Amino acid sequence: MSYEKSGLARQAMDRLRQNPSIHLSTLAAEFRVDRHTLNRAFQMMYGANFATLKGQLRADAINDALKDPRPKSLKETANEVGLGSGAELARVTRRLLGESPTVIRNRRVRG
Repeated sequence: MSYEKSGLARQAMDRLRQNPSIHLSTLAAEFRVDRHTLNRAFQMMYGANFATLKGQLRADAINDALKDPRPKSLKETANEVGLGSGAELARVTRRLLGESPTVIRNRRVRG
């Protein structure tokens, strides 16, 4: 991989970590590259495309938020990770982590 694409992928990944809700087209526009170029850079650098990396970051953020010892509603947790509602959090959590937010939270409480 060229130095330019590896640098692009690293910088874009840093930006994605700062804002996991960002869209590929928005991120590509910020770096003044085509979205396909950015997606290829991610694939070459990290072995995964933008959507997969974004999902992994979101799953990590959700998991961390649900394991936080402070009691919060699902809506508060959803807002914390950039989702619009408790229902959306539940849907995304099941899709990315394979369990409901309640199951993950209860596991934290038990142990």
